Amino acid sequence: MSVVECENCSKNGNEKIDNFIQEKQLEINNSRNIVFEWIPYYNKFLDIKEVDKDDFSTVYLAKWEDGPLEWNNNSRKYIRNLKESELKLKYSHNLQNVVEFLNKVKIYSTNFKIFGISQNPDIL
Repeated sequence: MSVVECENCSKNGNEKIDNFIQEKQLEINNSRNIVFEWIPYYNKFLDIKEVDKDDFSTVYLAKWEDGPLEWNNNSRKYIRNLKESELKLKYSHNLQNVVEFLNKVKIYSTNFKIFGISQNPDIL
């Protein structure tokens, strides 16, 4: 099991979200696993373009300035992968609570690479 050493990547201040992120990080059992993290700076998503929308969600294509964390065997630590910086952001409409949102993330993460969660500060 790997321990993720990343300032701010596992805490957002909401106990339910923090526990969920910690649970996802504890699932890491090899260097190819995705490091699920709290992405604190929504402004690190660049060139955000809407690509799909329905009654439940809006999907955007964006570039993540920092890129996701991945294990580097040479340095024996996690580093940012800038090559995999293009991604989709999914904004869910009408979620009743955090638990409902986290349950959706858990379901989606079985079929998709989900690097983490963030919050648009304009939509609080």
